[in-house]
Amino acid sequence: MKSTSADSRLVTPLQSPRLVHLPEPVLAHACRWAQQHSPRESCALLTGRRSNNSLSVHRLIPCHNQVDLAHQHRAFAIDPMEVLSAEDQALEEGEQLIGLMHSHSLAPARPSAADITSARSWPQTLWLILGPDGDGRIEARAWWADGESLHELSFSRPVPTHLLWSANS
Repeated sequence: MKSTSADSRLVTPLQSPRLVHLPEPVLAHACRWAQQHSPRESCALLTGRRSNNSLSVHRLIPCHNQVDLAHQHRAFAIDPMEVLSAEDQALEEGEQLIGLMHSHSLAPARPSAADITSARSWPQTLWLILGPDGDGRIEARAWWADGESLHELSFSRPVPTHLLWSANS
């Protein structure tokens, strides 16, 4: 019998997906959750499925931002117990925990330096970020954490702008 090294038994990282399927009801839920908490950062977990080069988000599970209230306008943290609970719920429904969502109240929907650092703890994960665009509206953008950085993904269809709200509301 051929022996195997420990390295050969490690799980190979998944190839980065190219598309995110984000149903309108899930995006609407994310927008409502983020708007409820503005100007603080909101956070949630995303369940769904991965197939070939795409991710299909099926559900958003709102979470409590664990960062102290004084810093919630620029940071978020999710309780590990909420992560475990969401993962159990996803498995019961034949799905996976595929990502997280959070909002930026004062910065664009691009990863901050803190997001990039945090993404190293969430490898192989979709990051959905909501934040203000340059025209005073909120935009949604998707990112893939590869263990080192975050890379932008495309949505399978345009994000419906009627679900997004004014950053000034």
